[in-house]
Amino acid sequence: MLIVSPEGRVVYSVAKNVDYATDLTSGIDSGLVQAWNKAKDAAAGEVYLTDINTYFADFGTPAAFLSSPVFEKDKNVGTLVVRLPVERVTLALTSNKHWADVGLGQSGEVYLVGMISACGLIAAG
Repeated sequence: MLIVSPEGRVVYSVAKNVDYATDLTSGIDSGLVQAWNKAKDAAAGEVYLTDINTYFADFGTPAAFLSSPVFEKDKNVGTLVVRLPVERVTLALTSNKHWADVGLGQSGEVYLVGMISACGLIAAG
């Protein structure tokens, strides 16, 4: 979990990875930057989800991000960004490998298509 200032500086990071204190306006394109850009000027209560992309602060491992603006009264004071590691997304999609228990048959094959646009799932079993 990260908190980004309205100016684009990562001011808090639970993990204290190399993304801590990073300036997201410096030109680096990443899922974190995309998440901040989507939510920085959004209305209160709006939540955004990025597509899965490599995450520079975790040695290029894939991740998606949820982001939402943070307000104090009527003033935007930053953006809350939560990293969604692919492993966690996979566990959710496969019901922790208990796919038969949730009706996905013996194969448990699930595809996540276009998280940004639709969060569409195609299941075959």
